[in-house]
Amino acid sequence: GGREWELLSDLHHVGVNKERLFTVSGPALPVPAIAGSDVVLDCKCSIDLPREGVEVRWFRTRYDSPVHLYKEGRQQLETQDEAYRHRTQLFVEGFINGDVSLRLGDVWGTDNGEYTLMFVIHFISCNLCVQTFIIC
Repeated sequence: GGREWELLSDLHHVGVNKERLFTVSGPALPVPAIAGSDVVLDCKCSIDLPREGVEVRWFRTRYDSPVHLYKEGRQQLETQDEAYRHRTQLFVEGFINGDVSLRLGDVWGTDNGEYTLMFVIHFISCNLCVQTFIIC
């Protein structure tokens, strides 16, 4: 069982009428990987995502220096953290099935730790944290 994060929208007043818009789920435990291998941080959204009008941002400690960023219908690699250049992939073709997973290639010890997935769709944002455990 993975972690699931529900995004709730207050339609009238707090606690009066709440509609579940979508959920985002990811692994409950740290994702293991062997140094030098690839790892997929598997995350799913309960709704199909368009390629346009959606922002998918994976980052560590700095929001403005993402591990990977998809925005305005394309991968925004010019803002990517140098340490992840040529090592990351989003499964953009999987957006239609709600797949917002990140592939991280050639992992090493410094990749160990927490990754935050943030995505924005129709001006609604959602965050989910995923832990990795790199076996050196």
